[in-house]
Order: sequence, then structure tokens, then C-alpha cells
Amino acid sequence: MQKTISVIVPVYNKEEYLTQCLDSLVNQEYKDIEIILVDDGSTDKSGLLCDAYKAKTNNIVVIHKENQGLPLAKNSGIEIADGDYISFLDADDYVDSDFFSKLVDAIDDGEPDIVTGGYVVDKNGVNENVFQEEECRLLSKDEAILYMFEKRGYDWSGCGKLYKRDRLSTIEPWWYHSSYGEDTEINWKLFRSVENVLYVPAYGYHYRIHNDSMMRTLSKSALVYFDRTEKIINEIEKYTNDSRIKYVLNEIIMRQAEWEITKFEEQGDMTEEIRTRLLGVIQSCRKGEKDFYPYKNELSDFYNRHDHLYIYGTGHYGEMAYQLLESFGINITGFLVTEGHKVSDFLHGIPVYESNRWNPECQEGILVAVKDNQDILLNLRMKGVQPGQIIKWYCV
Repeated sequence: MQKTISVIVPVYNKEEYLTQCLDSLVNQEYKDIEIILVDDGSTDKSGLLCDAYKAKTNNIVVIHKENQGLPLAKNSGIEIADGDYISFLDADDYVDSDFFSKLVDAIDDGEPDIVTGGYVVDKNGVNENVFQEEECRLLSKDEAILYMFEKRGYDWSGCGKLYKRDRLSTIEPWWYHSSYGEDTEINWKLFRSVENVLYVPAYGYHYRIHNDSMMRTLSKSALVYFDRTEKIINEIEKYTNDSRIKYVLNEIIMRQAEWEITKFEEQGDMTEEIRTRLLGVIQSCRKGEKDFYPYKNELSDFYNRHDHLYIYGTGHYGEMAYQLLESFGINITGFLVTEGHKVSDFLHGIPVYESNRWNPECQEGILVAVKDNQDILLNLRMKGVQPGQIIKWYCV
């Protein structure tokens, strides 16, 4: 179905990458595109480049404004956009020539509130896939939020999405004008209010990682991300009854805080104020693991159906599974690891077995706590393990 798209490109001092970004938009196969360039007070030649492209391309609009930050730059574009759908493209990113045609072609006769593809990460010209591709499907609100926070096919970034303009123009004002975590905020506000989301397995958005990428920059102001996510955690029960969503976001926040601590320490920027704030976030999230965990009853029932319970995996998720099972009073007989992955004979005083040296019995249950688990599941089935003997750790 023919739909018009307004692509908003906030621009601030990105002259090194801007030409590739704009060429990728000008050369789109899909032609019903309005390109809105918001020059947010650039001090390099970015503003001149915007004007040069406008002079030779009839579907480009340029806004020059004082620097006020990414959220308000996006708002400036939204205010004048005419498209049925709005999309955002960072000025240092670019899209394949068929990207928007893939998204629009999938709409068919319906009018989903959001159409989302995904993206690939571009590190110095080398593309890396970061999502497992799902089948094209129309998702309910709760499904779409869960997919987003689980990173199943897409995530909470603004990359690779089409938003119905009528929805985008009516969301509440920004909580913070800071750029840190603004994509997480805006996607939460949009996804919580929609009827449905169309997921399309299109990965033609190239998200560029370089030394001055915003999310690579560490400072005290970056901690506003946790102010935003705290607000989302506190709002979730107002908009959904799916307890899994709160749990998944809690895990995301905790891992981000742990990552931030590591990076601050590596760069020698850790202050006592930052440390206290991040440790407080982690402590709160660890409490939340027990409060928000989505299937305690399911795990207890699984344990009661089997004489012995093993955890497959000794990494991050294996440790998480062990700690939570212990808090629930559920005992395990052993850990399983793939051949060659065994680093010790015991973990927490519990035996560790390589799966090739372990023979399952019908009364044994296996909790698979490894993220990339398709080969593991296949190997277990080949060893005679039945589906009823396997349960997967949630959020992997």
C-alpha cells in the first residue's frame, strides 16, 4: 500500500559522515519520501552540506536552529512532517537503497501504528548482525514491548522504524531533554500506547559505531539514562499486565549499570557520586530479579516433575539461574557445559559435566541457560532428551 514517509535526520557536527547518510536517502527505491534535515546548531560544515543537498533535491527540507539537543531537534522535524509515517535516521548512519520499500511493502492493506525492522552494526565498514531474524508478523502491544526489550528482531532504539505520524505527534513531552536514553523513552511511550506493531525482517539500517558515538561517551550526564529507565519500570504496571516485561527491562538496566561501572573504571572517570549511583541501581535491580521474575511457579512445577534438575550453562545466565533457583529453594544436581567449555569440576560445590560425557535419564530435567541455544537444544534431542525434560531460562 502506498504510504508517504517523512525521514527526520537530526544533524550536529557530522560532516564526516553526512554525505553517505544523505546519498543513501536520496537514492531510495521508494520515492514517496520527504527528507527533513534538522541542523541543530552545527559549528562545522554540516549545515552547508544540508543546504547543498536541498538545492539539488526537491524532496528535502532543511531547518537551521540553535543547538538544543537531539530530543528537541527531533521534535522540530515532527512538527513540520507531512508523511503518513515518520522515521528517524542519525546523521552518521545510512540505509540500504531498498530499506524503506521493504518496510512499506509489508504493510499491505493494514495500517499498523508502528512498522519496525532492525539494524546492523557498522564498525569501520564491517557490518555485524546483532539480531536473530524472526518471521514477519503483526504483534499485539504486549508482544511488541516484550520483543523490543528482549531484542527479538529489533530493540528500543529509533533505528529502522516507521511510526504513524498521528501517534508520534500526540505523545507526552520529554521527561528529560538529555540525549542519553531518549530512544528508550520515546519507544516506551509509543509502544505502550499502540494497538499493534508490524515486525518486518528488514535489516538495511546501518548503525555506525565510532569513537565519538554518543553512547560511547562517558560522563556524569550519561547517568540520566537510569532516571529514564526508572520511570519506565515504575510505569509498566499501568500499561501492561505481562510481568515478563518488567523482569526483562530490570535485567537490561542491571547489565547496563554493570557495563557503565566497568567503563568508568577503565577510563579513570569513576567518582564516588557515580559509583554510589550505579551500585544503587544494581542493588535495586538484584532485588527486582526476585520481585519481577515471571515464572517461579512454572519452574517449581518443572522441578517437582523430575527427580533431578541440571542447569545447562555456567556463564552469566547460568549463574543468574542458579542464584534465583537457590532463592526459591530449588536444588540442582549439576551443571552441564558443551564439550571443551568446562573450566572447573565444580561450581558452587556442584559438579560440572561436559554434555558429551553425560547420559540423560527420563526422570531428569534440564534448564537451558545459554543465549545461543539452538545447537544445544538439537544435541540434547539427539541424546534422547524429550521436550518435556527441557525448560529454557527466560530472557535468553
